[in-house]
Amino acid sequence: MSPDPELRGLSPAQAQWLRGRYREKAVAIAHEDPYRLAREVPGVGFKTADAIALQLGLPMDSERRIRAGVLFSLRGSADDGNVCLPFHRLVREAQAILEVDRRLVASVIEAMGSGGELAIEAPPAGQERDRDVYLPELRFAEAGVAAGLLDLAGSEGLLSAENADSVIATSGPGLGITLAPAQVEALRASLTRGLAVVTGGPGTGKTTVLKGLLSACSARGLRVAFAAPTGRAARRMADATGREAKTIHRMLEYAPGAGGFRRNRGNPLDCDLLVIDEASMVDTSLMHHLLQALPGGEAARTKGDARGPVRGRPGSALLLVGDADQLPSVGPGQVFRDLIASGIAPVVRLTEAFRQAAESDIVAAAHRILQGLPPEEQRSRGQGDFQFIEEADPARAARIIVELVQDRIPRRLSVDPLEGIQVLAPMHRGAAGSTALNLALQSSLNPRGEALSSSDQLFGPAWRALKVGDKVMQRRNNYDKGVFNGDIGRILGLRAAAPGGQGGGRPAEEGVQARASFDGEEVLYETEELGQLSLAYALSVHKAQGSEYPAVILALLDEHAAMLERNLLYTAVTRARRLMIIVGSRAALHSAARRAGSRIRCTGLVPRLTSPAGPR
Repeated sequence: MSPDPELRGLSPAQAQWLRGRYREKAVAIAHEDPYRLAREVPGVGFKTADAIALQLGLPMDSERRIRAGVLFSLRGSADDGNVCLPFHRLVREAQAILEVDRRLVASVIEAMGSGGELAIEAPPAGQERDRDVYLPELRFAEAGVAAGLLDLAGSEGLLSAENADSVIATSGPGLGITLAPAQVEALRASLTRGLAVVTGGPGTGKTTVLKGLLSACSARGLRVAFAAPTGRAARRMADATGREAKTIHRMLEYAPGAGGFRRNRGNPLDCDLLVIDEASMVDTSLMHHLLQALPGGEAARTKGDARGPVRGRPGSALLLVGDADQLPSVGPGQVFRDLIASGIAPVVRLTEAFRQAAESDIVAAAHRILQGLPPEEQRSRGQGDFQFIEEADPARAARIIVELVQDRIPRRLSVDPLEGIQVLAPMHRGAAGSTALNLALQSSLNPRGEALSSSDQLFGPAWRALKVGDKVMQRRNNYDKGVFNGDIGRILGLRAAAPGGQGGGRPAEEGVQARASFDGEEVLYETEELGQLSLAYALSVHKAQGSEYPAVILALLDEHAAMLERNLLYTAVTRARRLMIIVGSRAALHSAARRAGSRIRCTGLVPRLTSPAGPR
């Protein structure tokens, strides 16, 4: 395809996408508001839109340009996990992009705050720190999370202390186990408080707590709902408890036609206790929706008899279960950590590794990592479930990883390479980054998959044509299609299509349709939506949160130095159920274990939860 002369600066496919969406208005939109392209056209970032705007004669110090640069900086910060940014940090970051006077940037930010385009908040009384700048939707969500958590934390639990102790005494024997003291404490907090947190690493008995909680609630006729952020985590929860568990999105019943979740303040969930597993993965916006859907805690409470709950409907309790040592959520915020740090709710830490888990090299490795020590391969046990293969050269390490996935691990564990093995990498770039590993594994595991390539790089230089049979991941929430960030699927079919998804034998570069399957549900993607998918033979560690796999291989090399931190290594190791193999340099392994997390997320949740004046 040749460039579109009226849409200079865009690639042919991007120009085609814009014309397909806006028809005769496409050129006017590009000329009147080039920065709109960065918000709406796949593959167009701020730099491309800015170059177009400058070509059209927009002055460098134009207020419209500075507003766009400020929003780009703040949205990019949200993509990195921040809910807000300190005022002067935002000024510095936007000025570096825009290359204009810093005072002008500060003035525009102030104006955007006065006009409601941004939310600028002074710190709580008595705290000397910079003002925080929010995108309004994130400020609204964070304030809603604070209000919801404080309401739950101040409410009574499902049972009185006496009733809870009575039912807990029979829960362990009923399950044929003896509960550890910390597990008893976790059950008591879950039953007697409106909000409770249970955190612990692998093998510390979180699943036993869930089983005991279900037993206790069933004995008192209390309704428990289980949910988790990802499909894999929800399935694991269901397998462990024997009860249905849903993803949070499906539990909240998103309705594309209604433009939101069906479950909300006016149509709350029908449960007495909501249990969220892998709660460290829940970001600020999703937690806000979740709390909106909980039955209100402000209802009148009734004591009940020795068998009954302390409070009546419609109040509901919330238990958050997770591992505070894992990476925080992919989306903005770190609600789980901030809630623990605030001290407004009881936090029960499970630290004891039980017998079966204590015999696992994977669990031993995870506990060493938390102590800042590199994991050790237990060679005395022969082929243990944790192994380290030393190879400092990234290209050779990548070849070893392909061999492990293609041959050695499937033979050892009798697992399918696509379903039973997950390759992880700390970052996308590099010879042993997830992008290069994906291409190598695609060539190895799906060499004959039917491909339908586009001649244009619509989705950026890392995009590569998909093949039938490829393992793929959904990269962002798509509520209309019912697939969500982190969902793993397979490509069922590809075919050429005209722009807008209409067939007709047009050349392949004019459009591609892909059919993919996620948990048995078929989803159709048009050309402009393919950027939502990426190959998933290899994932970033962040994207693997909430999932467990029979076997995990982690690439860990010096080229990943910028990302090597303890919680990343710990998160990767704890994804493995039967076998964990690290391929890389010993220096990188030691560096990751020693280095505590250095990237602090900017959020205002702890001050909102702990301010004497209450949430703002």
